[in-house]
Parts: sequence; structure tokens; C-alpha cells
Amino acid sequence: MPNDQLTSLRVLSVASDIVQFLGYTASLFGIGDSPMENEKTMQGWAIALKTAIKKDHDHERFLEIRDERIANIPVRIYKPKKIDAGKKSTGLVFLHGGGWTIGTVDMYHSVISRLAKEADVVLVSVEYRLAPKYTFPAQFHDCYAVVKTLLATGDKYGIDASRLVVSGDSAGGNLAAAVALKLRDEGKQQLAAQILIYPPLQFMDFSLPSYKKLSTSFLTTYKMASYWSYYMTGTPDMVSSFLAHSHSKHLQNTKYSSYIGVEEKGQRKPQIKPLDGIPEVVLDALTDYRASPLMADNLKGLPKTLLMSCEFDILKDENVLYKARLQDAGVKVTHYNYMTYHAFMFVQNDPMFTTEEFNQMFRDLVDYLKEL
Repeated sequence: MPNDQLTSLRVLSVASDIVQFLGYTASLFGIGDSPMENEKTMQGWAIALKTAIKKDHDHERFLEIRDERIANIPVRIYKPKKIDAGKKSTGLVFLHGGGWTIGTVDMYHSVISRLAKEADVVLVSVEYRLAPKYTFPAQFHDCYAVVKTLLATGDKYGIDASRLVVSGDSAGGNLAAAVALKLRDEGKQQLAAQILIYPPLQFMDFSLPSYKKLSTSFLTTYKMASYWSYYMTGTPDMVSSFLAHSHSKHLQNTKYSSYIGVEEKGQRKPQIKPLDGIPEVVLDALTDYRASPLMADNLKGLPKTLLMSCEFDILKDENVLYKARLQDAGVKVTHYNYMTYHAFMFVQNDPMFTTEEFNQMFRDLVDYLKEL
């Protein structure tokens, strides 16, 4: 990994480990509902402290920012002041990352407000519900409701509905891909594009080459399995099954194996039944595109796609596999792979950790939106 990436990765990893340790320790003393809920509480404290230290960002002066609800889901809307009253603009729905368990609109405020200003878009950042309190498909339903409502009422917010884009990073990228698939299936008004930034796209197999070779201390295979477990069940109980692949053995030697690049040679073996003890929600979600977009049977008819992946990321292989399936389905895909690590969009927006790789990613993102 390039040297300029290592400093921020090390700081991020240490901070993440400390928060996880404190969250777990607090739970041992009966503090909080769960270690994950304790982590979210500490994250809130950190955001409040950072906001108190630095209240204003230069780009906020150029924006109208307000909190409201769309489809009864909390959102924050960023509208550039230079957009003339009555004029419709490109709309961008952004779904934040955080493994479906952490992350907030406040946490992403700095990078999102900058994006709205530089890309000249009306940006809607969604405060969707999180695990462990809310599990799949609650997060999907929240995000879909916001996008669907904006397609019908975008002019109310200064958005040209024909230029509405759904986007997200990490878990938010997963949700964005799922929303695009659902809209395609329902025959609703088409999105102008989908922007997927290093998204997790399947949990059938945690042994793809990138899981084995591209793990970083911030996002390990174990942590990814934990996020999926909390998302599916609200507990960490499925982690061992996920890592042993006992939850998905019944999908081996099926079409789903080919979706993750695993082609069985020779005679196809008979399909086995799911193992006892695997929750039904897990079994269903393995092949439900609302959770696992890579497992969708058909990707035809999806909007043009900007896919951003990282070279040092366990999710790299499934991102590349999704790109190939999209292209095979006739979808126009623009793909950039950056020499950096998972979550860099959020981390390297901080001036202390900004690198040229982040600056290039941001330019690519802004240019793509301006060309719509």
C-alpha cells in the first residue's frame, strides 16, 4: 500500500479497535443494550466533539441545509444557493456506510456538504434505521421509500426527477444497488444513474481471493462477517457459520456459485438441503437482491453505473464481479479502482489525512455527476 495511505489507515484502525474494546467492556458491566449499541453511543460523542471544535466548513456557506422527513424517514437536504429558484437540478440520494450498524448523517456531513457544493446537485442524505435494533430489510425499506418518493415529488425539492441518482459507500452502496434493482423490477421511473462506492454485494462466500489477500486491520473478514450477522439477525451469532460457510453450503454447485466466480468442473453434484439451525432470514437473504445484489438473476435494465473500488479491500473481488455481470447485461459501467483502503472516502476527507488518491476520487465523482 502506498505510504501516504498508511498513516490514516493506522489511526483509523487503532481508533476502531479502541471503540470496539470499550463497547464490549462496557457491556460486561451491564452498560448499554449491546456492544454494538455502545459503539454507536461513543461514535455520537466523537461526532459531537468534532462538531464543537470545528463548527463550520467553508463549503457550507454556499448551501441551504435543512433537516426534514421524506416518506417519514429523517433526511438532510443540501441545496446549492446558486441554483436559481424554480430551476430543477440533478438530485443525488446518498446512503451512508457503516456496516448497516453504525454511521449517521452527521458523521458524513463534511464530505457530503462538500460534494453537494462542488457537484452542484441537490443532495439528500438518508438517516436510515440501523442494526442491531432494526434488521434486514428495514434499512432497505427506508432507503427505497425515500428514493421512490423523490421520483414522484422531486420538483418539490428542486430536483429534476429524470436526473435522480442513488448512491452510497460501503453498506450504503449495497443499499443503493438494491434500490436500483427494485425500481427496475417495478417498472418505476428510471434512475439517471447509480453510484456504488466499494459496496458489499454478497455474503454467500467469505473466501474469495480478496478476502484472503487484501484484508486490512480496519476491515477484516471477521469484521465483515460480524456486520452481516448483525444486519441479518441483530446479533453476532452467525459469524462462525458465515466464516465456515455452513450457512450457504446448499448453494454450492448452483447458478449462484457462478455469480461469485466459482465454476464447478466436471459433473454437477446434487444440491444439498440447507443445514438445520440457520435462520430463515439468512437463507432467504442469501439470494434476495435486496440484501445480495450480486445474486440477482438478471441485471438487465439497470441505470448506468459508476463503480468505485479499492485495491486494498476485501470487497474488491465482488465489486469486479458485479462490474462484469453489469456489462454482460448491457449496462454502461464506469469503473475506477483506487490504490487505497476501504472507507477512504469518509476518512480521507479530513484535511489531516487527505491524499491525492482521495482528491482524484472526488474529482471523478464530481465530474461524473456534472456530466449527467
